[in-house]
Order: sequence, then C-alpha cells, then structure tokens
Amino acid sequence: MLDELGRGGFATVYKVRHNELGYIRAIRVLNETIVDASSPTYQKFLRECKVLLRLGNGNHPNIVHIYQPRLLDNKALVEMDYVDGLDVLHYLKQNQNFVPVEEVVRMALQMSSALAYCHEDIYRFCMDRDADNLQDDPDDGSKVLIDEQTRKRLIEKYKVIHNDIHSGNIMRREDGNYVLLDFGLAINGGEVVRSSRRKNGAPEFKAPEKWDNEAVLTEQSDIYSFGIVLYQCLAGRVPFPLDTKNPNSTEAEYLLSKAHQQSLPPSIEDIRKVFFESKFAGQTYQKDYPQWLEDVILKCLRKNPAERFRNGKELYDCVKMHTLEETKVSKEIENKLVELTNRNKTLETELGGLQGANASLNTALNEKQNALVRTEQLLRESNEQIDTSKKEVKSLQTEIVRLKEVGSSGTGKWKVLTVVLLLALGLFGYLYLEQIHETDYWATYAINEQQLCDTTTTHQQIVEDDNNEQIDRLNRQIRNLQDENAQLRTSSQGGSEYQGHDARYWYNQYSQKSGSDTYQGHDAQYWYKENESTKKQRDNYKKQLNDNI
Repeated sequence: MLDELGRGGFATVYKVRHNELGYIRAIRVLNETIVDASSPTYQKFLRECKVLLRLGNGNHPNIVHIYQPRLLDNKALVEMDYVDGLDVLHYLKQNQNFVPVEEVVRMALQMSSALAYCHEDIYRFCMDRDADNLQDDPDDGSKVLIDEQTRKRLIEKYKVIHNDIHSGNIMRREDGNYVLLDFGLAINGGEVVRSSRRKNGAPEFKAPEKWDNEAVLTEQSDIYSFGIVLYQCLAGRVPFPLDTKNPNSTEAEYLLSKAHQQSLPPSIEDIRKVFFESKFAGQTYQKDYPQWLEDVILKCLRKNPAERFRNGKELYDCVKMHTLEETKVSKEIENKLVELTNRNKTLETELGGLQGANASLNTALNEKQNALVRTEQLLRESNEQIDTSKKEVKSLQTEIVRLKEVGSSGTGKWKVLTVVLLLALGLFGYLYLEQIHETDYWATYAINEQQLCDTTTTHQQIVEDDNNEQIDRLNRQIRNLQDENAQLRTSSQGGSEYQGHDARYWYNQYSQKSGSDTYQGHDAQYWYKENESTKKQRDNYKKQLNDNI
C-alpha cells in the first residue's frame, strides 16, 4: 500500500502497487466484514461491479475503469485505475474558488460526454444478439437490425444513472482532463445498485424531486446534479450551500431542500465577481464567460425535470455544438491572425526596401546639396572676380580721365587722345585674348599690341616734349604694326562655310584657339560651329580695334 486516498462510511480507497508486476492501481475496500461469498452485502457489491465492468466495454476516456472484484480476508475489494490529480472540490479550493472559463467548458464537454455514454450510448457495447432477440442484417451478417423501437428498448435496458454526481466524484487529472468516479449508487435499468446503507447522494447536489421521493430517479436527476457542479465551477460555490453552522442538522437539510425546490439560483456573474476580485486584489472583474454556458447551467437547474435536458446525450450535443462554433470562430481568428502576420512580414520586407531606397535618395540628395554648395562657392568667387574686374575698369576709366586732362594743354592734343584710346583698347584686347586663350598668331598679335602700347607711351612723352621728328618715327612704327596685324587678321579668317572635314579636324581647329586639350566626342558639324563662333568673336574685336585706330 502506498497511500490512503479516502475513507467514508461505506468504503476506503487506497493507492497500491502490485508486489510482483509493479503496476499502480487504486483499490476500493468495503468497510463491512464479509463472512463468505454468499453474503447479501457481497452479492450487491458484485452487482455494482458488474455495472461498472459493463461501462468499461466502451472504454470511455472520462469514466473510471474497474477490474475484477475479489473477496480477500473477509474484505470485498475491487481494483480500479489510479487517477492522479485532484477532485473538482479541492481543485477549486486550490485556486481560491476562481478557475478559468476554459476549465469549466472542458469539464462540461467531457463530463456531458460521459453522461451521454451512461444514459444512452452504452447499449451499443452491451447488447446481445440472443438475449436481446436481435435480427441479423441480411446484407451484412456481422451487424444486426435495430429500428427506433428496438433502440429505445435497448437504451432503457442498459442505461446507467450515476445517482451520486457531485464535485468530489469528478477528478481532474494532472493533464487537465476529467474523470467520473464512484458509481456506488448507480441505477442500472431502473434498479438501484446500492451495496450499502449509503445516503442517496450529497444534499447540496440533490435534485428537487429526490427530496420528496428517492425512488423516482431519472436521467434528469443526474442532469440537475451535474448542473450544480457546473454552477459551482463557474461561480465559485454551489447555488444553495448547506448551513453547516446550524446546530440542528435536520432543520438545515429541510431549509436546503426548500431552496432546491423553490428558490432561483443567485447570479453567477455576481458571485464570480466576488471571488475574482478576492483572488486578484485591485483588479475589476469583467464578465469573461459566454452566455450560452450560463444558459446551459440554468436549464440543467430547472425545478421541473421535463424542462431540463432529456438526458446526458442531449446535454452533450448542446455543449458540443457551442464549443464547435467557438472552435470554428477561434480557427477563423487564428487563420486571420496568420494572414495578418504574413501580411505584416510582407510589409516589413517592403518597408526594408523602401528604407533602402530612401537611404539611396538621401545619399544622392546629400551629393546634390554638396554640389550646390560648391557651385554657390564658385559663384561667389566669380562674383568677387567680377567685382575686382569692375574696380580695375573703373580705375582705368579714372586714369583715362586723368590722361585727358593732361593732354588738354599744349599742342598735339588730338594725338594724346588717340594714344590714350589706343592704350585702353590695347589693354582691353589683351584681357579679352587672355580669356579666350588665343595661341599662335593671336599670341603674336598680343605681343605687337603690347609693343604698340609701349610705343604709345613713348609717343606721349615725345608729345609732351613736342618733338615732331620722333612723333613721325613712332607713327611709322605704329603703321607698320597695324599693317602686320592686318596681315595676321587676313591669315586667320580662312573659309566661311563648312568644308566637310571630320570632327577631329574641326576639334583641332577649335582647340588651337580655345585652349581645350581633350577631344570630347561631338560630331564635325558641332566643332565647325564652335570654330566659327570663336572667329566671329575675334573678328568683332578686330573691327572695333581698327575703327578706334
């Protein structure tokens, strides 16, 4: 023996291990001493075991299985499965009288399935061809013909009414599943199988009709008792508690019977709220169970048996329908959640791509902004150069005015003015030639212009000294330089129309004048036009120079 699991006025239950085979079972031993196998008490005990053994034919997962009964040392005992866990009553206490709704729904589904098996489905595992006078199916000899009338007859013959359902007779396994125990007051085929002088069920779970006539017991009485268990699990206590503080136990039971027969059950939500807020201090309870579950419980607790579920089968079908609907909704929600999760992953991937593209755009934008900054810097430098050039021009203009004033006195006034203009134009031409980077003959042109300026300066000095002889000599030098420049102009003009050379030819023609040093891949027409444009600028300058001279 490993442990004593429970003791009552009728029997004691132990947890044991087989000495030779080592398996663990629970054994139920009658407290009464049995003289021999013919004892009436032992015979009733065997009849009870017969019912339980017959229940095992269907191997229902939510009904305890028993094995062959024996008489050992004047004690009647029977082996049964050891269920590791707590009964519902102690499970509630362990959880401070508040358990999750999922637990209540699971118990409702599994225990109603066990009652459906006891009240109706068991006949399929107990019927006998010969004893029940069943006809073979002509199309399939392994089957029998069962019409509706025969089915009802078989159900009535083999149905089992538990007759003692309460929270101490339902075990919750460690894996969360529930098992119905103790069929010691079971009724088989309308006959009570009671092996001792036990009272007719726990009073707080007793159906109203059983208080008046214990002999009238139906499937609906099991339904009522199970409804009390469901109420207890969901609310946290039974709807009509026995007043254990009343010193008059008879009066306490009488008042309890009147409550079962006349009073409506208190609000489940109100009681559940109290236990919730006691267990979870500081939190406010919000209704957390489906309305259909409360409706099922209240239907089980109707005072009139005819208004309850007809039997465990009808109750099970109702609970199963609602749980399947909830499962379907949950599955739809789960599928939607998966869909949303996948969509979220897709969006995250797209977001990553957009973030990468945004980073590239930001990089490009930064490069553009940096280029803009450099351009603005260059623009400022150009503006500064322009301002510097303007100042230089203004300075030259001032110098010209001064020279005019100097040349306004004495003889040769017009010659001084001419020399000053030539000097200014020469300086302007030199600056212009520097900008367009002229080479070859234009370089020679610029040197001559510089010489011309130098000669003009000397001329100015001679005018001031009024030396006519030297003026004539300088004038001859000026005419010689002008003639040489005229010849240079003639040699630089070339043809005026596109003559069909290739692009590189016209590029070379252009680059000699513009200072470019890399062939840039344009066609011949492009470089021809560039060359012509440069020549036009040069000719305009020369024309202005000749006019001034």
